Amino acid sequence: MVLLAKIEIYMEDLFFPSDTGYCPKWSDVLGTWLQVCLVIKRIATNRLMVTNIGTTSVGANAIGKSKMDIILGDSSTMCINPGKPRFIRKKGTNQVEKIIAQNETAMTRPSSDIAFTPSVKAIQKQFGSRKQYARMEEAGGFSEAMTANLTNFIAERDFFYLATASADGQPYIQHRGGPKGFLNVIDKRTLAFADFTGNRQYISVGNLAENNKAFIFLMDYTTRTRIKIWGTAEVVDDDQALLKDLTDASYKGRVERAIRFHIKAWDVNCRQHITQRFTTQEFDSIVQPLRTRITELKAENERLQIALSKAQTGHGSLIDTRSIQ
Repeated sequence: MVLLAKIEIYMEDLFFPSDTGYCPKWSDVLGTWLQVCLVIKRIATNRLMVTNIGTTSVGANAIGKSKMDIILGDSSTMCINPGKPRFIRKKGTNQVEKIIAQNETAMTRPSSDIAFTPSVKAIQKQFGSRKQYARMEEAGGFSEAMTANLTNFIAERDFFYLATASADGQPYIQHRGGPKGFLNVIDKRTLAFADFTGNRQYISVGNLAENNKAFIFLMDYTTRTRIKIWGTAEVVDDDQALLKDLTDASYKGRVERAIRFHIKAWDVNCRQHITQRFTTQEFDSIVQPLRTRITELKAENERLQIALSKAQTGHGSLIDTRSIQ
């Protein structure tokens, strides 16, 4: 699901009889809310999100001020504040309907659009790869939720790269490390990890304070596998339960805070141009059987040397070394 705009509908100035001379008919009020509810139903049918429906008192002689946030996305905000419910009925809900109609086709935008911006698509077209990715987009684009394979892959990682940017777009990328599995899968669309004390520059934390867009790059050099995850991130320092879940008592790092990452899309890159590398532990697991075999061959060679020496001095018989495995 792609979110496109945020609409706020206000119903206010519903006064009891007063010197203003304005008193709305209750049929007007109910009629207005009925139309708004019909819009909500349509939004729900289109799998959009409706949030923050509530009332707030705005005056001693006021019925109330009701605010409804209809979330169609995060790229723009439209505020409908007509003042009188009959005005909303005639104009407000029509504006909501208009925005929904304008965005109905865009609601099905592929998740890969988070990376394939119009500029990127233009370059793809210029160099001949646009048709290939257009076919992928027809199938929905990148994956949006965790899979069992990705969960298992993340559980084996002891590091990843985190990218953030300042409010004016200055990018920053940082290596994040910890015990294996320190990047936790909370649910199919959420990750979290402990932020350990480092050099106390706080660049990533500072960036997230003004720009929540973030990117995680997972790398397994042994299998030459790389995974890209787009999303948003938030700094969490007041959730003790989460901090406890992310803390590994066997790891020496001190946890300062948690960072929760909300997945919007992810994709797997090809293996081209990745030099295969191994950790010390991985190297040892490969070399250890060879070391064991060398030790065995050395011991066997010593036995043969002793047997040969005895045979040559007349204290033993020659051994047919061909029978020794």
